[in-house]
Amino acid sequence: MLNFYLSIHPQQVASISQIPALSYAWIYADQSPKLSRPHRIIGTVKEYQLIEFIP
Repeated sequence: MLNFYLSIHPQQVASISQIPALSYAWIYADQSPKLSRPHRIIGTVKEYQLIEFIP
């Protein structure tokens, strides 16, 4: 579901819980409605969305 999050050194994660608040992640666009964590969609590129996790 989650590809990787943006940081100084991008990395792939196994779980959304590994991404701290106020961080960004690229996910498949059809997965964002299924997220249980508060987030906002920054933009969409093809089948991906850049989201920010908010506290």
